[in-house]
Amino acid sequence: MKTRSFNEAVRHTPILHCEQILAFFGPDKKLVNILPAHVAKFYQSDALLKVTKNGKERSPRTVNKTRMVFKCLLKWAKEQGYIETLPLPKKKVSQANPSPASEGKDL
Repeated sequence: MKTRSFNEAVRHTPILHCEQILAFFGPDKKLVNILPAHVAKFYQSDALLKVTKNGKERSPRTVNKTRMVFKCLLKWAKEQGYIETLPLPKKKVSQANPSPASEGKDL
């Protein structure tokens, strides 16, 4: 059976997404304490939508990839018994970058 080799960048990319998630929630935040409102706030945050170094908007593809990695992390945590329910917001965030009209609304 042939083993598949991955480029170093491909193996390292999910780690970068996880570091971004950790930077938003902080190292002391426990998974069981993350609520759907916290996830919704993260999905709309500058920490996710903007590049820290220069403040420019991240590409929608990168934002969506980070969201996917986060969702996979939460699903894994549920499967492993670390959390009982997935703390995903009921309102689906369809755009990587929210419209200006949606800013300022309480989640």
